[in-house]
Amino acid sequence: MNTKKSIFNFLTIIFICLSLTTTYFLGFYPYKNLLSINTSSSDINLSYLINKLSNSKLNLSSNALSFCTNITLNENDLNDILMNLLKEYNDTTNINNLNITGVNSKIDNNKITILFNASYHKIPFRGHITFTPAFKSNKIMLHLDECKIGFINIRKNIILNKISTNNFINVNFDTNEIILNLDKIPELKIENINITNDNLIITFQGELNIYEIINYIILHIK
Repeated sequence: MNTKKSIFNFLTIIFICLSLTTTYFLGFYPYKNLLSINTSSSDINLSYLINKLSNSKLNLSSNALSFCTNITLNENDLNDILMNLLKEYNDTTNINNLNITGVNSKIDNNKITILFNASYHKIPFRGHITFTPAFKSNKIMLHLDECKIGFINIRKNIILNKISTNNFINVNFDTNEIILNLDKIPELKIENINITNDNLIITFQGELNIYEIINYIILHIK
């Protein structure tokens, strides 16, 4: 009787181990072919963003230069931006034994999905976060639709609490939104945000004072 019980216990342990291993590899094991944070050489600067401008319309008056233009970001551009942000905060994530090792963004069906690989206490896993972009009152809103580690849903407030806020970035916990406030740049107004052909297109307009432009040029020529 004891022999049968021992065999049963042994088979039960084997079954549990196999089930846990299968669950991990099918549901949590890191994605393949994500872009590595450690090996990325991407660099986001002003000239990089200027190159993304398109359909620019300029209107010169006696004392101001007004403009309306689009900035078009594809999945590769979003990847570059994400990797730069993650590099910047890499030291902070390592302090908590959490390390983001790879990312890849997907733009589809009016949503932005960020796939990521990470490790916690050196245990690797995968996850994804999905946003819906919108704009209102000169603010860009990123509505957090979903966050999962493997197939487990993570509460949205956990993710939102990790966002560092400042004059430009705010979080609305009631609506689950990350808000980019462009009111701090008075010359710039958001006209529209849409997703077309897997590209995120932001249309904005602004106005620059001619005298300020001239003074800036003179100061930098000297």
